[in-house]
Amino acid sequence: MSLSDFEALLKGVCPDTYREAAPEGLSRYVVWGQDGTAALYGDDSAALILPRVWIDVYTQSHEDALPLDVIDALNSAGQPVGITGPEYLDKQLSLVVTLSLTLV
Repeated sequence: MSLSDFEALLKGVCPDTYREAAPEGLSRYVVWGQDGTAALYGDDSAALILPRVWIDVYTQSHEDALPLDVIDALNSAGQPVGITGPEYLDKQLSLVVTLSLTLV
């Protein structure tokens, strides 16, 4: 999956999806970025270099389905995802769920 296809998938779940940072004043949104690459090896050599990405899903409550919607969309696209959150951001009064994956 290319980075542009990945971003389109996220925007299909949440139109307020941004790379690296979101504008001020939003309460329900997704921010993502690339944090490196992973190599897929075959016959003792790198066959593919794949982008590693992170996703932060911001909501106002634990009951909001947005994090699960993002996970479901990624799984449906054949993109296994790891969950490394959630975290409550007291000053923003929001919940952020952090996901990480290598795009295949």
